[in-house]
Order: sequence, then structure tokens, then C-alpha cells
Amino acid sequence: MANIVLNSPWILPPEPEILAGFIRETGVRRNLSRGDGISIEGPDAEVALVESGLTVVEVIGELRNRHIIALVPPGATMGSMNIDGDLKLSYGVRMHSEGDVFVIPRKTLLQHAETDPIFLKCFALQLLRKEHAAMEGMFANFALPLEIRLKHFFRSFIGAYYPLRQNAWNPLPVTIPMASVSYIVNGNRSSISQIISRWAAEGLMKKDGHRLLFKSELLADLPEAA
Repeated sequence: MANIVLNSPWILPPEPEILAGFIRETGVRRNLSRGDGISIEGPDAEVALVESGLTVVEVIGELRNRHIIALVPPGATMGSMNIDGDLKLSYGVRMHSEGDVFVIPRKTLLQHAETDPIFLKCFALQLLRKEHAAMEGMFANFALPLEIRLKHFFRSFIGAYYPLRQNAWNPLPVTIPMASVSYIVNGNRSSISQIISRWAAEGLMKKDGHRLLFKSELLADLPEAA
């Protein structure tokens, strides 16, 4: 095909209210520090709705190399992609920045789904959306040049918090180190810095302290999802 069209690569979608409301009403609120996670394997596995902060879904390779396969912004859940309690996972979840979450046992979520067909349908569709977002990110990392991957990532990340503002500067909603960006888009940090510097020289990107801001023209010239 001529153009690769992506929806929201690397960014897990927010939960519909029927799922988020149940987790808030049933779960226990926790404050997690950077690096903290939840149990996502075995009989004591948990699901957490992120209220604030940012969570990463990551894989650590045999050489201790890190790959971030998805980001979990506020409104989305971590731990809900694994519904098979006997499945051994190759990924983990942790807080990238301090934040609050609502946590429930995974078995509580699944038991409720068994009694409510509408809830079950929403849960199943949401699971597919999450898998699709993670798959899109991996697909982009294999199929697209680094500069295009960066544009897709920044647009997707911004879009998780607010619609892209046309003819205006669009700040990243959360400060994220370039090292983490490199783990997400599978790119060399030096190459990423060179691309960012060129965008700045062209007037398409600027910094406000540690936060990056992007002109809409830079992120709008990508194929639109249907």
C-alpha cells in the first residue's frame, strides 16, 4: 500500500465509563511512586485504572535492553491485557511518573464480566483496542523511518490528552525524557536528538523549560486514519 495509516500507536485508549466506573467504585485507591507497578500474573493479578501520572508497558531484553511497547495515560488501565491467569508474561508495567491509581483484583473484574453481557462486550472490545494500539506501535517501528515514527508518536501522545491545535503550538502534556522516547520508537538517542534539533532550527519545535512544543504543521502531515 502507498501510505501507512495509524490510529494511536503506542498509546493505550481510555476506558469507557462502564469499565472505569466499576473499577473506581470497587477498587482501592493507591498512590504509586515512579518505578512502582502492580501484580499482573498469577491468581493475585490486579488491574489498575490510572487516575494521574503515566505508566509504561515494557519488555526487558536478555542484555538488559529496554523496550517500551505502550504508554498508559490517565483514564486507561494497566494489567487488563492479560486475562489468562496461567499465561507467563514477557512484559511488565510500572509507573513512569508518580501518580494515583484505582486497583482491583483481576478475578473481580472477570467475575463481574461473566454476569453482565454489556460489560463483557465493552471489556472485550476494549481489549482488542489495546492490543491494536500496541501492535500499531510495533508495526511502525518495523515499517517506518525514524523521523516519521517520531511524528506519529508525538501526535499520538498529544492526542491522548487533547486534540491537536491547528495553526498553533502543541505542548507535550507530560515531560518525557528522550531516553524513554528512544525506547518507544526503537531509535538511537543521538539520531533522535539530531532530528529534534533540525525541527527546532526549522521553527517547527521549541522548548519551554524541559517541555517540548510542536507546530501543528509538523504533526499534521501524516496520513489520517479512516
